[in-house]
Amino acid sequence: MKKKITLKEIAQKCKVSTATVSFVINNKNRKGISEATWLKIENILKKYGYKKNKSSKQLKRIVFCFESSTHLAASRFLQGIDNDTLYKNEFIFLFNAISNNLDNLNKIYEKYNPDGIIISTGRTRKIEFDISKYKSSNIVLLNCWADKFNGISILPSDYNSTKKVIKSLLDSNKKNIAIILPENYFWQGYEDRLSGWRDAHFENNVKINSKLICRPIKNKKYESDSEIGYESLNKLIKNRVKINAIFAMNDFLAMGCYQAAKENNLNIPRNFSIIGFDNSTTAINLKPSLSSIVLPIPEMTYKAIQHIFDDKNYDENFKIFVDCDLIQRNSS
Repeated sequence: MKKKITLKEIAQKCKVSTATVSFVINNKNRKGISEATWLKIENILKKYGYKKNKSSKQLKRIVFCFESSTHLAASRFLQGIDNDTLYKNEFIFLFNAISNNLDNLNKIYEKYNPDGIIISTGRTRKIEFDISKYKSSNIVLLNCWADKFNGISILPSDYNSTKKVIKSLLDSNKKNIAIILPENYFWQGYEDRLSGWRDAHFENNVKINSKLICRPIKNKKYESDSEIGYESLNKLIKNRVKINAIFAMNDFLAMGCYQAAKENNLNIPRNFSIIGFDNSTTAINLKPSLSSIVLPIPEMTYKAIQHIFDDKNYDENFKIFVDCDLIQRNSS
């Protein structure tokens, strides 16, 4: 019968202390242990069939990939990781490490040997490379999805949340709700918000006035979405389009509407109410404060991490949609 390799023998083979080997066996957060040393010890453990302690199953090494995220967007994702989870597990944060490059994903697996990978995108979209060969328990897609992927994709419910808010306005007898579209209104999240706005009207049997759909001027370069909101409301006023409310697809569009309303001596919400989307610091600082729909990034992040802990494989492309709640303030 083959003699089981001892802790001391593993340490000798890897030229490290027994304490260092113990850290790896118990899967504790590595403090002062290099990536190369950690992997060397794990390879020896695997070679000799040395099993880690059962408690190690509760601890994970998670690679969190942010694709094209600003520091503000990244901070929203990080809010979904509580201190206890962050302390008891190892997180490796990589920025722009994927960017639709399957080779980079392979390198991440080879270098870090993670228990799970979270791939997150700054805006809701489909990722274009094939990740179907990876175990679905290893990868969770956050704010994005992929074809031929049997696993979990966690997405904001832009469509249902927008429809719910618009239906509430229609039920309160505000039948003329303008919608302000941003420059990149073809992005998936914005398309879902427009669909929610339209279907709320259909389900309430309210005929849509096409003049209430405000798109930016084609091929014009704008300084910001605020400029689009400003021009859109001025155009509605100039054309004498009746409005009871405005749904701005993001808070910067709403900010531009505020400026146009002020210059035209219109009062918010007495003349019309305004609702934004994102619940950014802009929403809080506007006067009156802006009612805005929350993009639930922290809650989505929390769900992504829990699915990695579940270590469950899926035999279908499963999408989880998280509700976006309206924060009611003084503009509506």
